[in-house]
Order: sequence, then C-alpha cells, then structure tokens
Amino acid sequence: MDKKTFYRKYTHPFTIENNILPIVNKKELNANVAMYFSEFNLLKIGWGDYYSTQVFIKDEEQEILENAVVYYQNLVINKMNSPLHIEEGLIKRLQKTALNHSIQLEAHEKEFIDYLNRLVLEGEFISQAVFDTFIALLEVKFN
Repeated sequence: MDKKTFYRKYTHPFTIENNILPIVNKKELNANVAMYFSEFNLLKIGWGDYYSTQVFIKDEEQEILENAVVYYQNLVINKMNSPLHIEEGLIKRLQKTALNHSIQLEAHEKEFIDYLNRLVLEGEFISQAVFDTFIALLEVKFN
C-alpha cells in the first residue's frame, strides 16, 4: 500500500500498487480486498476520523472482507498468484486407506493429514509448502 496525502475528504488515502500487491486470479477475492481497504470500510479499520462518509457494513459482511484480506495476505507472503486447491475426497481416500491398513502412517503424518483435512473443510489457506508436503506424502505412500 502506498499512502497518499490529500487535503480533499473525498479522495481515498491509499492506492494499490500492482507490482507490490498484485491482482490475483479470483474476481471475488479482489473485490473483497478492494472493499476492505476502500473508503466505505474506513470506520471498521480505524480511519473513521479521516472521512465523514457513513456507510455501514454488516458484521457478517465485515467477516467475509476480513477473511479475504487474510487469504490475500497469505498469497502475497507466499508469492503465489492464485489459491491452491486440494480435493477433500483425496484426503478422505488417504485417511480411509490408512484405516484399512493398506498403508502405514506415522504419527506426524497422521497429524499432518488431520491438519490438512481441517484446512480444506474450513476453507482455510493452503500454502505451497503444505501442498507440496501433501503431494510428496502421496508419492511416498503410493509408489
């Protein structure tokens, strides 16, 4: 974010620099991030004194915007262009195979699978490192 100084109340104090905070390949995520940092949300993010604009965003909507910003920050921190996706069914099949004793999972591998399952079920961010670890585990167990 590049802070801008203006003396007119209707000018937003921030611009998003694409080379620093890139637009990701997900329209809804981009829209929610933009709305979070827009003048319409300044009361919620602590810039309420800067504007006289009084637009109120519902608590449920605010939670969606906050989650989008956290997700977006994870993408930027991990230098990823788009969110990674792991199919829930793939994790379930791995867990079922372990329960049937077709493969053996060590304690730390089971903990990792449980953690990954929670991330997928709750729609949490999956980093490149977590994704790569899962793929490596599949290759080791099924090759």
